[in-house]
Amino acid sequence: REHEDKEAERERFLTDMRKVKQLMAA
Repeated sequence: REHEDKEAERERFLTDMRKVKQLMAA
């Protein structure tokens, strides 16, 4: 269960980074 939480957190982090990169490129 704890491992899943870490995975979900990582997914969210990567998604946020992608959003930031898109905003910077805009």
